[in-house]
Amino acid sequence: KMIHFERISIGHQNYLMRELTFNSAIRIAKTASDKIEQRLTVFLQDILADAELPLRMTVQERYFLLLSYLNVQQGTILDVQQDVSSYLITDSKAWQTEYTRAAITVRQLTGYDAELLEKHCTNIADWMAASMAIQLFDADSEMPPLAHNDMSEEERQQRFFERLEFFKDLTVSGLERYYALLRLGNEQLESLVRLSYDSQGIVLRGADDAPCRFCPSSTFYGIIGQLDGYFNQQGASTSQ
Repeated sequence: KMIHFERISIGHQNYLMRELTFNSAIRIAKTASDKIEQRLTVFLQDILADAELPLRMTVQERYFLLLSYLNVQQGTILDVQQDVSSYLITDSKAWQTEYTRAAITVRQLTGYDAELLEKHCTNIADWMAASMAIQLFDADSEMPPLAHNDMSEEERQQRFFERLEFFKDLTVSGLERYYALLRLGNEQLESLVRLSYDSQGIVLRGADDAPCRFCPSSTFYGIIGQLDGYFNQQGASTSQ
């Protein structure tokens, strides 16, 4: 029996998920296990039946949909015994994709951004500096403008590196000021899940502030879970 999903509304967007197909589960399993954002894109492309939407949507939406999928699995034959409720924000806050205060604008990360970060970041300092370069704009500075979804992948990447150079050239106090503003903006934008980083990428903070990494493979069970472990082992052995 297939599991049933209710329609989910976030802002002006409606999402209707379907159960993951075997073919896409194998595609996820064959993607390197440390490329969690790439894996999440493949997962969402399948369960939403849309190739572009998972890249254009915000990272909050991406993880909210993954947790919602896990929630629906609970109590069924597909239950993977993982409680996700403490990682979902329950207090109602208006959905917004960007926050502006005076000359400062902080925008939400998108799927495109998450994959770009995953491609270029190797430690927590990289993730924090690079997210600032993607999310924050100061209209009173010489900072290059923010990238947007209508740009090509090459244009987005070029803008990212231009902006990253701007932040790298700041004084320590200047960077500290912008980082405080970024944190403030992100707190205002949090309405589905609370995002944070560690050296391997994006993690979610729970109600008790314990960070946890959620992956599409969290939805795997039975033979798919075994195949995922097999491909992970195979990938580890070929990279040695």
